[in-house]
Amino acid sequence: MQIIYYEDALLAQSPLDRSIYLDAASHTILFDENERALVYLERVINQFPEERGEILRQIGAIQMQLSDHYYEEEEEEEYGDEEERAERFRELAEASLRESLNVENSAIGHLLLADLLIESGDDDDLDEAEDHLHQAQELTTDQSELTLIENDLGEISMERGEYEQALSHGKRILELDPDHPTAWYNIGKTYQAMGNLEEASAAFRRSIELHPDYIESYAALVEIFTEEGQLSEAREVLEQGLRANPDSAQLLTILASTYLDSDPAYAEELLEEAEEIDPDSEVVRLFRQVLNITKLEKRSQQKQLPRGKKHRKR
Repeated sequence: MQIIYYEDALLAQSPLDRSIYLDAASHTILFDENERALVYLERVINQFPEERGEILRQIGAIQMQLSDHYYEEEEEEEYGDEEERAERFRELAEASLRESLNVENSAIGHLLLADLLIESGDDDDLDEAEDHLHQAQELTTDQSELTLIENDLGEISMERGEYEQALSHGKRILELDPDHPTAWYNIGKTYQAMGNLEEASAAFRRSIELHPDYIESYAALVEIFTEEGQLSEAREVLEQGLRANPDSAQLLTILASTYLDSDPAYAEELLEEAEEIDPDSEVVRLFRQVLNITKLEKRSQQKQLPRGKKHRKR
């Protein structure tokens, strides 16, 4: 914050120095002071209107982040106006991005607006998002941007239940970026939605092989095994994941859930270990609630046993 205060002093002396505004905005974003960053970027637009398109895109991207932030806060807080703030920043982001496209027809502008529209899940918004993504494709040859576009098109196809189309987008991502961190995971989820569990499992295993720190692939593979009643295979996957990610509270919690019925004491031991790593994890907190309810139910059942009979240990 001392750096930011120093930059404020510099701006007071040199209000026409563009670099100071941008440095101040970068530092506030680094320190997660996004609303303050918006103030600096809005001043850049006022002082340097020739850069309006690019700065509006940056403003829109920050407003999207703030919207996501307040939606997350709303889920954690019982009271407050976080949801209203989240909606407001979403509206501001959409307005900023649409204005940026009016000023400058750019691929990244279309891509950002498409991301925002996809989040709503509304059919009309998905149609418009798809149109923006196709416009973005025509405006760029950048591999990273084309990968993002294919990823978004695949997400739209999944939302519509067009699984074959989603697979083609996933395979196109692998052509553009063979080491993409989520491509094989997304392909696995598509096969899973199609009911092809063999191909889904192979895709998740490939994802784990390439990116052993991608926790979601372990969780997805475990889901397939547990639904098929293959607990030993599920635990083997989780043990593999914990060897690669020993500090993963999520994997520890999932492993604990596989012992809930057969060995609740060991399940609690694993959960306590997860709580030490990340007590604020939503997955950890939810399983703690499940475990506590299970323990209460077992105590209630024991109290209801007829007198003279004891609960036989297994």
